[in-house]
Amino acid sequence: MKKEYIICALFTVIMGMFVIYNIGKVNGSPSNDAISQMESEINENESKYNEIQAQLEELNNSKDNLASYIVNLNNSYSMILDSIADLENQVIAKQTQIDNINSRILEQQALIDNQYDNMSMRIQFLYESDSFDMVDSLMRAGTFSEMLNQIAYFNDIVMYDRNMMDELERSLEECNSMKSSLTSELENINSLKEDQNAYKAELEKLMADASINISNHQAQIDEAESIAIAMVEEIENQRSSIEELKAEEARRVSESIERASLEAQGIYEETMTYEPIEGDLKRLAAIIYCESRGEPYEGQVAVGTVVMNRVESSKFPNTVEEVIAQPNQFTPYGMGLYAIALAKNDLNQSCVDAAREVLEKGTRTGNWLFFRTHRGIYDVINGSYIGAHVFY
Repeated sequence: MKKEYIICALFTVIMGMFVIYNIGKVNGSPSNDAISQMESEINENESKYNEIQAQLEELNNSKDNLASYIVNLNNSYSMILDSIADLENQVIAKQTQIDNINSRILEQQALIDNQYDNMSMRIQFLYESDSFDMVDSLMRAGTFSEMLNQIAYFNDIVMYDRNMMDELERSLEECNSMKSSLTSELENINSLKEDQNAYKAELEKLMADASINISNHQAQIDEAESIAIAMVEEIENQRSSIEELKAEEARRVSESIERASLEAQGIYEETMTYEPIEGDLKRLAAIIYCESRGEPYEGQVAVGTVVMNRVESSKFPNTVEEVIAQPNQFTPYGMGLYAIALAKNDLNQSCVDAAREVLEKGTRTGNWLFFRTHRGIYDVINGSYIGAHVFY
């Protein structure tokens, strides 16, 4: 009993030392260095992302201000167009008035000319007619009163012509004065119209410049948003890589502790030699086809190697069929793609050759038990990279 107690205590001490050793190894491992480096990069990227977000906010505010500015310009532009339209109507109205006045002036001038001609004819008739002698007419008047009446008659004729001429000339003068006033008003309206057109052109230039600025802001916003999206993806990829690296490191430590525990108990993992059964070649070729038909031949052999390493390991099922069908291990199996491939009679020859090399010739290109798609610069798995996969 005492001996068993001593052995148990010794085993516990050994296991404790092994755990402490592995923990210390993990804390100072390259994986932790990579994690620290990635966390530092994440902090830096988050700082840059915040700067980009601040820049985006500033650009959007500036764009909104420009949009409001354009709205105000458009309102002013609409008012200017209304004002110009009103001035054009005034120009048309004034020009119509001027045309009417010009017609009246021509009419008045024609009346004056006609009146002048009539006056000339009457004067000529009174003073030059052979059939009428004004002096003789006056001398033949019987009385002084008749003579005065005769003189008054001649005077009335002259005064009538004079009054008519004066009235026509006054009317012509009024028309000319009105025309002058209308012409001056028309000039003022045209001057205002020119000013408004100049302001309109200035507004059009300001709106065009503002539109260009908005387009430039939008281009900068689109570029900044693209950078921000890319940075978010990069940060998420880095975080996923960190979590994966931590999980992988924990798995390795767990496996190391488990292996040490078994070894401390005198139990060693043994691999078995597998004897293929009927249908294994097609099963292996089908899973190779599903996982790596577009990969180089070396990658196809590597996939077959992982399957057979699992078959031969005590940690996994011990047949090809059971290994492939193990839950949550091979995605094509769970999606039904494996069953479709298994039913095909024309699998890629390279997949069949890779399966035959691994299954019948016993080729093993590595001691891997896992593989997955390679994630580029964010992949933190310490394994073998073949084609688009990493094997570990």
